[in-house]
Amino acid sequence: MKMFFTSILILTSATIFGQLNSSSDPSSNVFVAMLEPGLDSVKAIVNDSTMFVAAKGQLILYWNYPQTAFIADGRNGYIPPEKIQRVDTSYFKFNFSQHKFIYEKDYELWQSAQTSGVDLNSLVKRIQNKDNNALLQFFKLREVVDGASAEEFPYEFWALINLWTDNELSNFIRTLSVSDKKDFCFLLIESSYCDPYNYYKLYYPLTLNLIKGVK
Repeated sequence: MKMFFTSILILTSATIFGQLNSSSDPSSNVFVAMLEPGLDSVKAIVNDSTMFVAAKGQLILYWNYPQTAFIADGRNGYIPPEKIQRVDTSYFKFNFSQHKFIYEKDYELWQSAQTSGVDLNSLVKRIQNKDNNALLQFFKLREVVDGASAEEFPYEFWALINLWTDNELSNFIRTLSVSDKKDFCFLLIESSYCDPYNYYKLYYPLTLNLIKGVK
């Protein structure tokens, strides 16, 4: 189920990120929301399974297309638009505490990594331990992914970088070559779940300064 829904998210995210870049009001597509007044809880559903239960007063990140709600721990699922209301507040910080970061052999990204001689599970564990070389190696996988693995790659990338602090991430970027730095910063923008400039301004200001410096 994880692999299926990840692919659906990435396929639809391409449309969303395009809207973020082209729409005169990108916040109309992706915004912070809460449940409508009078609702105490609503289930977020994927394939008839409950991913999480949104509670009264809980902030969620909502994608109008395809009506998907996200919470900070990385879980996500369908919530009907009539059950949420937009709220005028800042994005919350994603921590992906419920994201397992374990990849099985039928996962396309795992297979692409294997063709390059990379053990994806071992590599990601090193990234979780803040290994600069491991993050660089994962970033380089963008050169070999294709098809479904190319759709999965930015989803996993953005989850991983949110495990790093602003100091850790900005220090890593400074170690990159000019070419890699430009590509890495571009990927930071393209893989974001929400308006990247507002999100990074809030939680990764040092990193944002580097992103702006390579535009």
